Amino acid sequence: MSTDELNAQFDLLYSNNANVGPGLDAYDKSVFLTVAQDQVLNNYYTPKSNKNKEGFEGSEKRRRDLDALATSGISSSPTQTSANISPYSYFFSVEGEARYIINERVKVSSSETCLDNKILNVTPTSHDEYNIQKSNPFKRPDKENAWRLDFSNNLVEIIGASNYTPTEYHYRYIKSPSPIILEDLPAGLSIKGISVETQCELTPIAIDILNRAVELALEVSSNPRLKTKILMDSKDE
Repeated sequence: MSTDELNAQFDLLYSNNANVGPGLDAYDKSVFLTVAQDQVLNNYYTPKSNKNKEGFEGSEKRRRDLDALATSGISSSPTQTSANISPYSYFFSVEGEARYIINERVKVSSSETCLDNKILNVTPTSHDEYNIQKSNPFKRPDKENAWRLDFSNNLVEIIGASNYTPTEYHYRYIKSPSPIILEDLPAGLSIKGISVETQCELTPIAIDILNRAVELALEVSSNPRLKTKILMDSKDE
């Protein structure tokens, strides 16, 4: 669905509802569409958040819905600092646009021939789970598996074992979509740092995004205090 089509359909759906406030300009509509896109993406990715209880790979359709956002990366500059949680853990940077990591592996180096240059599976874990399992010899990372802790928006911590060193982190992820901007914005205005017309990347679910955007606009029309929060959501990177 093109920006012109989204614009026209937004106006039609919004005006068809009684007791709405004044008309919305392109910036307002772009804000609602961008926030709606983030909400719909979260719902599609998290099974408990949508009516069909289907996550990203819950069905072939769901995979196709988010195809445009699936990509991959390799990080090959491991670091250790005073912040490392374990002597066998290393930080790897990930793309700033990585929103959900959907598959991950790590390449390791080792003095053991059977391990050197081997690719290990990586299991995401929470800090609470790490604290519970770190003293359990049967649950620690081993030559078949490493753990991943999230450290910041663009850093992950890979925890391995004493007989190898992680050297490359390979990951596939769902990236954050670009904002939906219906037309070039006036000087001084931007959404997530972008001010030029930007198409919706999620064409298969554009109608869901549109419907949610109109719902948000109607909610603000009846409760203007919500607008501040929605504007803040549209600026989040």
